[in-house]
Amino acid sequence: MSAMNEFFGDVYGRPDHPDFWKLSEVLLSMDAETDTPGGFEKAVADANVDVASLTYVALQRARRAYLGDDPAVTMAFCAVWLDGFIAGQRYGDRVPS
Repeated sequence: MSAMNEFFGDVYGRPDHPDFWKLSEVLLSMDAETDTPGGFEKAVADANVDVASLTYVALQRARRAYLGDDPAVTMAFCAVWLDGFIAGQRYGDRVPS
């Protein structure tokens, strides 16, 4: 058992790989950030990519993933895609190439 599992407890099915803990750290910091008003918008703006391009691509990816016609569901998919993009980018910043 790793020191992390000793601290957080052993959870069935949860990986005990250093990558998992790095991902967890990224997501917890993003949650703390986006729980403040305007936090998600700031996270998108801080992604070092043109915001209009990023949101357009996210919306197109959401439309490809969800073929229904409910705009609320499409926007939920869009938000999840943006969240994943930002998490991936921040994870990449923490892992040496």
